[in-house]
Amino acid sequence: MVYGGDISIATGATFQYSSTTSSTQTIGSTLAGGVISGGGDLIKDTGSNILSFKKNNTYTGLTTINSGILQLSGDGTLGNTSGVVNNGTLQLSTASSFTISAPISGSGQFKKLNTSIGTTTLTGNNTYTGPTTIAAGTLVVANSSALGNPATPVGSLLMTGGTLQYSGINTDFSGRFATTGSQQWNIDTNGNAVTFGTVLSGTSSLTKTGSGTLTLSETNTYTGTTTINGTGTSATIGNTIVAGYATHYTNGAIDYSPFGASPSLIMSIV
Repeated sequence: MVYGGDISIATGATFQYSSTTSSTQTIGSTLAGGVISGGGDLIKDTGSNILSFKKNNTYTGLTTINSGILQLSGDGTLGNTSGVVNNGTLQLSTASSFTISAPISGSGQFKKLNTSIGTTTLTGNNTYTGPTTIAAGTLVVANSSALGNPATPVGSLLMTGGTLQYSGINTDFSGRFATTGSQQWNIDTNGNAVTFGTVLSGTSSLTKTGSGTLTLSETNTYTGTTTINGTGTSATIGNTIVAGYATHYTNGAIDYSPFGASPSLIMSIV
């Protein structure tokens, strides 16, 4: 079902959505209309289905996800919400680029999905305890708490595509990396000096882009490809032995000096 009319939530009021259907319910058609405005709160209540926002909303109240999925698609945003209490799933499937500055709390999960061109920036002091998935696009972390406070940190950051980009921080998130399956650790240091101090294992691959430095300080055992892309990019291997099948670089550099000798790596120009 698509609801194309505008919704205005008065200050002190609450727009509460509940549904028993399993289909996706969309607010905001491809035509004009469907913008959520006002100073009131919004609640996605019972039901495991998807409630999808497709418009650039402007409401300023609290957003609560009690169950199911709240999805941002099309040009959908959370407006100027004062906060997100996420006890379900907050799912981003939009090609738009926008910032979520409001704090995200709750026990739910955060997912960046489906499009390679959308950039989402998280600047809030987030405390949500569920996992984070980056499957497409770029997720910019501009706060050391941007990725929440997962109840089980190890394996809580799943990267199956897309890029994790740093902005003004150098927080080590490597202790959260999932290593099951073929993860794609695509890291844009974006002018920052970042150190990964956790052993990276499994069959996953590591790609370092952007200016700045990524230092791998442990003896890693992952067997995927290591790629360094971008003018001004450098990576310091530290005491790391990368067991990857190949290491590629484009307009970048690897500092081998901490070894005292060249490591055993297969180098290829791409």
